[in-house]
Amino acid sequence: MMNREALTKQLIYLMQYALSSLLAVALDFGIYAALSYNGLLPPGLANAVSAPAGFFVGWFIAGKTIFHRYGIKSRGYMVWFVFLILTIPVYSVMLQSIVWLGFDKYIAKIFMLGASFSINSFCFKYVILKKFSGSSSL
Repeated sequence: MMNREALTKQLIYLMQYALSSLLAVALDFGIYAALSYNGLLPPGLANAVSAPAGFFVGWFIAGKTIFHRYGIKSRGYMVWFVFLILTIPVYSVMLQSIVWLGFDKYIAKIFMLGASFSINSFCFKYVILKKFSGSSSL
């Protein structure tokens, strides 16, 4: 059982993570909405442009908070960066495919934001934390 101080630290950490994630998602979705509005860019291409903004914000904040907290050094930081960059085209093709199936481009983006957040969180917890810090507790 956690003492009150440890629980408070965990709650503060969770709130920082949630706020940084919300900032990254808002930036990503805002750019996507602006680029896909009135067909300026197809949804997949709009995602390929907007996703890096959200990923960079999330990656930068993670480097200042999560990576530091778990003692993950620059190699793990760079592996995470490469992973995020490599997933952008995959998520963009998936998003475009969902739109081609007849779903609204904004619903497709929201779905992909949830899916990418879940996949990225899983990979971070079970790959980056285990490989580069020896810890898997978040």
